[in-house]
Amino acid sequence: GTGIQTKWLSEFDCEITTTEPVEGMFHQLKSLVNDISGNRTKKIIAVQSSAENIPAEDNSIDAVFVAQAFHWFDLEKAIKEIHRVLKKDGVLVLAWNIGNTDGSISW
Repeated sequence: GTGIQTKWLSEFDCEITTTEPVEGMFHQLKSLVNDISGNRTKKIIAVQSSAENIPAEDNSIDAVFVAQAFHWFDLEKAIKEIHRVLKKDGVLVLAWNIGNTDGSISW
C-alpha cells in the first residue's frame, strides 16, 4: 500500500521490510519510507513485491502485518508464502479500517 501501516510500525524499534506490487502505490510507499527512515536506528526497506513472493529467507520474519489488503491476495499462494517466511513462533496480523457507525469519522 501507500505506507499508512508502515508509518505506524516505524514508531517501534524493529526492522521493517514493506512490500507493494502495484507500481504507482509502490512509488508513494518508497517516498514515505525515505521520509521516515532518517529518524530511525533500525532500517526500513520498501520492495516492489507481493504477498505471494515475499523477499525474505525461510523462517526469518517475526511478524507479517497486512492492512486493508488480504482480500486481494491469491490466498493459497500467499498463505504458503507467509508460512514459509515466518519464524516458528511468528504471527500474522490482519487489519481493516472500520468507521464509527454514527459517521463521526471523516476519512
